[in-house]
Amino acid sequence: MSLDLGVERFRQQLSVIRADGHAELAALRCPLLLLASRDDQMRTLQETRNMQAAAPHAVCHILDDCGHMSVLEQAERISQLLLDFLSP
Repeated sequence: MSLDLGVERFRQQLSVIRADGHAELAALRCPLLLLASRDDQMRTLQETRNMQAAAPHAVCHILDDCGHMSVLEQAERISQLLLDFLSP
């Protein structure tokens, strides 16, 4: 069904059920890692930038050459980013 609607319409439908958590992001006082994919068809880079603006203390990485399933598409890269982030 989502393929019949097209990516943009499907994204609009998802936005209706997603709660706006920007206030919660701003209130976080712990380290925060944001990972985004440049070619993600489900979450735009602008959405990630909005999250980063709400939580300027966040570390943000934009991944190239992968889409929404970046953890499968670039498992080694994501693992390294997580290890770097979690290392003291």
